[in-house]
Amino acid sequence: MMRKVTVFVLAIMLVAPLVFSAGAREEPPASIRVGTVRAIASTRVAEKSSEFTEKTGIQVTVEQLTYPDLLTKIRIESVGNTGYYDIIRIGSGGIQGVSEPGWVLPLNDYIEKSGFDIDDWSQSLLDMVTDSDGNILAIPMDANIFMLAYRTDLFEDPDEKAAFKAKYGYDLAPPKTTDEWLEIAEFFTRDTTGDGENDLFGFGIGQRVPEHVYWPMYMGWTFGSELFDDDAIESRFNNEKTKAAFEWMLEMQKFQPPGILGVAYKEEEILFRQGKLAMAPIFFTMAMDVIDPEKSDVHDRVAFTTFPAAPGSGNEIGQMHLGGGTLSIHSQSRNPDAAWEFLAWLFSRETSMEMAKLGTVTPRNSLMGSEQLFEIVPEYGMFFPAYAAQLDKGMRLRPSVPESSAIIEQWGNAWHAVVQGQKSIDRAMADTCNEVTRILTEAGY
Repeated sequence: MMRKVTVFVLAIMLVAPLVFSAGAREEPPASIRVGTVRAIASTRVAEKSSEFTEKTGIQVTVEQLTYPDLLTKIRIESVGNTGYYDIIRIGSGGIQGVSEPGWVLPLNDYIEKSGFDIDDWSQSLLDMVTDSDGNILAIPMDANIFMLAYRTDLFEDPDEKAAFKAKYGYDLAPPKTTDEWLEIAEFFTRDTTGDGENDLFGFGIGQRVPEHVYWPMYMGWTFGSELFDDDAIESRFNNEKTKAAFEWMLEMQKFQPPGILGVAYKEEEILFRQGKLAMAPIFFTMAMDVIDPEKSDVHDRVAFTTFPAAPGSGNEIGQMHLGGGTLSIHSQSRNPDAAWEFLAWLFSRETSMEMAKLGTVTPRNSLMGSEQLFEIVPEYGMFFPAYAAQLDKGMRLRPSVPESSAIIEQWGNAWHAVVQGQKSIDRAMADTCNEVTRILTEAGY
């Protein structure tokens, strides 16, 4: 009997360490998956995430897809309730598409409990990611918007200034109104070589199909037209402000390079770098190329400002479309706390500063005016002020309905019909409204 007890106790002594060891074993670290677009900024996030893992133990997988493929996968995984994604990137203005079906979490409690300084983003950007109940649904990751670049060697030349004032009666300076913008463009459109052909143009923006949609959209907004009513789900295109915008655009077209209707959107930046334009819209992400000595003939003769406002429009500056994207926590995430910890780290002042040094700028107000950052990357100081002001006062979003692309395509078609003399402005506006009505009717509205 004594032997049986001894054996039993010995067995307990041998097994107990294993039992207690198993009970004390730590849970494996959480892991999260980020669904984002294939881009330089996403690659940098992936590379930096190893620092977060080292600090927290939380594993991060950054999955990069084309934006259409990403949206499709988000939809499939969400409908299937798979919990595949913890964090998703949604394009600027697209938050409604994932918030209405309930696929993203409100971040207000996370922000409040962690003391995250969300107020360091401009109100215009926060409005973009906040629903009607005041829920913040995403953090703006990057914001791409046009600024107006201009040639300082032209604008600051004493002879040019004197000639301009003699002709127009006011001092030559970066335009504040669309009237000034038009006159300055006229003034700088000229033949500089004496061969009878203009080789310098006052302005230029690519208007090739399908990118033709943006120019009329920008100027419609700038002249105060809403173009589309998201709430009523109907076109607002046929109005006097849109007509005024088209009339102004027809005048400005005279001072753009021949063949501009066939130039791709964003390729006007190449024309500007080649010295063929006095003024040009330059995306924030392309500004570094414009001031790069190896890429730009005018690198040391460039400055940036906001777009001019149309008198009587109610706008302080011209209105441009916002690109870029945001990051949200998916409502089906299995590790929402870990997902927030990653977002708070990624968008912290410290990480944002490190990312900015690498060329990916989180649109924080503090970064826009950071002397520390300007000392490290002096080029930022050349265009950050214009960038911040355009974001704050001149940022707009395309219609948020799923038929957005089809709708704004009609605006572009209207402009091409007018500029090529195929339709009057009135006829083009009426036809556009009819076509938008057809699109919406077929969509079931």
